[in-house]
Amino acid sequence: MHPVNLAATVMSKEFKLVDVSSLDTPRTPASVNWELCVVCQDSKSEPLICPAASKRHDGGAGYKSLADNLLAFNELGEVVGVKIEGLDEGEGIERTLTTRQAKLHKSCRVRYDNLKLQRAQKRKESSGQEAGSGTSASSTKRTRSNTTCVDCMRNALCFFCHQDLGQQYHQVQTLGVDKHVRQAAELLEDTALLAQLSEGDMVAKEAKYHKRCLTFLYNRARAVSETEKRETTYETVVSSVVLAELYTQRMEEHGIKLNQRVHSTRLKERILAQFPNMQEHNKGRDILLAFEDDIGDALAKACEYDHNNDAVHLLRAAQIVRRDMFIEGQGFTGSFSDKCQENSASTLLVTLVSMILEGPSIDSPRQRSAASLTTAQLLKSGSLKATVMQLVVKESKQLAVTDKKLVLTVPPRKDTANLAPCNHEEADTRMMVHAADALECGHRRILIRTVDTDVAIFAVALANERSEVIDALWLTFGTGKNRRYIAAHQIAKALGLEKSRALPVFRAITGCDTVSAFAGHSKKTAWATWNAFPEVTTAFLNLASTPSELPDGVLSTLERFIVLLYDRTSTCCDVNVLRKKLFSRKSRSLEHLPPTRAALEQHRKRAAYQAGHIWGQAAIAFVSLPSPCDWGCMKSGDELEPLWTTLSEVSKSCHELISCGCRKHCGGKCRCKKAALKCTGLCACEGGC
Repeated sequence: MHPVNLAATVMSKEFKLVDVSSLDTPRTPASVNWELCVVCQDSKSEPLICPAASKRHDGGAGYKSLADNLLAFNELGEVVGVKIEGLDEGEGIERTLTTRQAKLHKSCRVRYDNLKLQRAQKRKESSGQEAGSGTSASSTKRTRSNTTCVDCMRNALCFFCHQDLGQQYHQVQTLGVDKHVRQAAELLEDTALLAQLSEGDMVAKEAKYHKRCLTFLYNRARAVSETEKRETTYETVVSSVVLAELYTQRMEEHGIKLNQRVHSTRLKERILAQFPNMQEHNKGRDILLAFEDDIGDALAKACEYDHNNDAVHLLRAAQIVRRDMFIEGQGFTGSFSDKCQENSASTLLVTLVSMILEGPSIDSPRQRSAASLTTAQLLKSGSLKATVMQLVVKESKQLAVTDKKLVLTVPPRKDTANLAPCNHEEADTRMMVHAADALECGHRRILIRTVDTDVAIFAVALANERSEVIDALWLTFGTGKNRRYIAAHQIAKALGLEKSRALPVFRAITGCDTVSAFAGHSKKTAWATWNAFPEVTTAFLNLASTPSELPDGVLSTLERFIVLLYDRTSTCCDVNVLRKKLFSRKSRSLEHLPPTRAALEQHRKRAAYQAGHIWGQAAIAFVSLPSPCDWGCMKSGDELEPLWTTLSEVSKSCHELISCGCRKHCGGKCRCKKAALKCTGLCACEGGC
């Protein structure tokens, strides 16, 4: 017979068996190129990853798992193409990989991950069992015993105790087990087990368990069920002492505290008066109460069924419960107590709901169930909702609605001078008018909802200006998932008095809706320049103080700020000189050059008008503004346009730079003719027309 290759039959792979003793020369550790993947030693197009460069707090932990898995695969004989000997330089594979900061491909790492290792171990175990029994896996008869009790995986946990399964465990194969486990969990009110079962049935989850754990669960459920059966069984004979104890417990459940001990004899007489067919029997020192044989007639006489009596009882019960709900109140002190859920509903209401859900009982004290507590909380919340809303609307809610220049308030206010008439054009500044009015009315904590950066800057300035009368000024900034809360009062405190006041000027000078920005220079760069050149704060404060005129010293300081904004290493203080240097030496394009001094002067005026005159009076309802034509703007028909500079245009001051592209005869589209100039040698016609 020919030998059969068992490895090829079971694993669908061929392995060559080599006798180590037949090797004459000892093996030397193979060299590893640490610049390549340590697993495949191949230069693929796939990028390399380095576990040492991970941003996790336990960076480099990937080396440990890789080293452990490689050793485990090596023991199983399933390491292919990996130079195991070269990965250990005497201190272990993990230490060598960490020291060398080894790199590897993600696909190579997946080949030796934990999942592949578990599969390899299972293949090894199955092949070992087949070799020992002499039968193949396909010939093994699949029965209920060998499917419900199998060797466990080392990483599997018991579904009930969450401990290692050990050598053997049982696996759920039928939905009947799932049904019984759910019934037991509901009976025991085991929330942890119910949460596990809510994810799906135990068969689909392939739940595994110890037999003792399932037996313990069933025993607990059976004990609770038998206890409930005993508690719901009414005794025909009750002693007067036990009856007095039950009476005391029931009064406490209804919220009635008894100041003295219940007199059992008087209680017995009251009960006998209500139940004429009940008799008392003496048994030593105890007095036993029991009904006569005709107990049906006695109950019919004591509890005559009458719809009118039922209606009266329901009405009285509703009055008692509602009085108890509205008397008990809980205030929020900043934190929740340990039993806040249990105390959220009154004891009387929970007891009534419990009797409705589970039925009345005179046995042992009733335990609060989750269903009765939840229902009681829902009833209390619904009954108090209308009352609370009326209280909020009548006493605490104040509403102010803008109507062009006027303001409508609810409830009506006699004095609205702080709000109307209002001539603000933008809603950004008008929000500050309402915030300032809220402070005047005594509100010390304010929340503003916005999506505009300008409002955030105004809020910081307002928090700084009214710091004595404001406790907190919060901003709800953004929408949807990008919404966040910004504490404007904390920002103002961190920036300081002067910088918070100068913040609107910084916003205007670096670019806003009405003032142009410096091309290629962001707010972040300008902020860093401000921190590097704090002397400009004085100039910003000068512009923020609603100036009637601008001193020359402010322009000089701003010039130095602009110079540092465009060239942090420059020592000059003149923007014209900087323009020349950047254009001639650093070959900057025209759009990336700083403005001329004349253009910067007009830019400063527009920033002063916006930040000083408009934003500086943001908390005032009716403001008086100067003409914008005196502050860097000019009129073009009925519209305002920026006055960029007072210098002449290049076409008017440098005629020699104008040229046309006409090749033959200059027509009506000739640039030179439009400028009333003669063609020169720079033109395409070379001045021949």
